[in-house]
Amino acid sequence: IPALCVSIQFPFMSLHMSHAHERMDYHVPEDDPDSSRVPKVAISTQEPFRILHASGEWLDLFQFSREEIIGRNLRMICGPATNIMGLKRVVETAVMAKEGQTALSLYSRAGTGAHLSVKASCRDDPTGEVCTLSMSLSDAVPLKDALQCEDGPCAIISAEPPHLVEQVNMLFCSQFDLTSAFMAGENFRKIQSPST
Repeated sequence: IPALCVSIQFPFMSLHMSHAHERMDYHVPEDDPDSSRVPKVAISTQEPFRILHASGEWLDLFQFSREEIIGRNLRMICGPATNIMGLKRVVETAVMAKEGQTALSLYSRAGTGAHLSVKASCRDDPTGEVCTLSMSLSDAVPLKDALQCEDGPCAIISAEPPHLVEQVNMLFCSQFDLTSAFMAGENFRKIQSPST
């Protein structure tokens, strides 16, 4: 359950692409000082989320060339652990003039999965509305992996505010002399002391 970065403006440049007998010009703004360091992809705001532009860092992260990705849809980087509904929600949030943020499991060309924090922002472009996704590696752990934790007491906490406890393992219950039913849906601060 990850979350990500900043709203992005790409340098102005024109991309010409042909897709399904349609020609599209896409202009990307150049005023983002961090644009050379953050993996970013500009997509259409309507499904299937066509890729309009990808930064060099994004191409490196996912191991694609610009020629093979532009005009294709974002499902090229989705896999078995990708939360498609989470992707749709973050784009919908950005379209409503808000910055959207979520954590997603996405996959490289080679099929290697990574948990990424994704921040979405939208703006109007001469060709229509464009959503930019900024991505960074996330420290969040997928729920399936967290549930398999046997290394010690483990509490699974939502990455989204107010960060409620989703589940706790048996070692956690034993350590703190609590039941999983007592902790589920509660704020983790319930068991924190003032010095924590």
